[in-house]
Amino acid sequence: MRLVTIILLIFSYDYLFSQTEVEFYHGFLNNHQFSDYPIESKCELGGLSDTIIWNELNHLPNYLKSDLTKQFKNDLNHFLSCYRFIKWNCGSACQIFAILDYHSGEVIDVLNSSLGVAFKPNSRLIIINPPSQKKVDRNYRNTYGEPKAYEFKNDKFREVKTNPNQVNGSAPE
Repeated sequence: MRLVTIILLIFSYDYLFSQTEVEFYHGFLNNHQFSDYPIESKCELGGLSDTIIWNELNHLPNYLKSDLTKQFKNDLNHFLSCYRFIKWNCGSACQIFAILDYHSGEVIDVLNSSLGVAFKPNSRLIIINPPSQKKVDRNYRNTYGEPKAYEFKNDKFREVKTNPNQVNGSAPE
């Protein structure tokens, strides 16, 4: 009996660590497709704001505001054609993402992540801590965070547990 348990543990360990994160989280990814959250309307492209309206981020130090302003003006992180993402690190495994209105420069919403974000310019969906092609390491994911999906609607992100277009409505893994 003990030999069977050891063999099962070795097999389970080997199987778990032979998968990439993308393979391991396939149910989550299948349930959260960027194409299922298309852009609802394009905003009028006009001039980029010269300044950022910091709102709740006003406490940031001036050197960081300066760097983020350069990122806002020079980066190509367009989201839904009307917004831009800016990012800064808040520790070794901590990133903060702010979404800003392209025209007004106003900070619309802020998200935390350990492993980055995935988004497409023409989709309202973003994935925090997206799966990578690295081998699955459950301890690593438990420490730094599981993937989570958020929909941007009415100028706010809300977590999406299941995809509304999923026929079965099966929950993500």
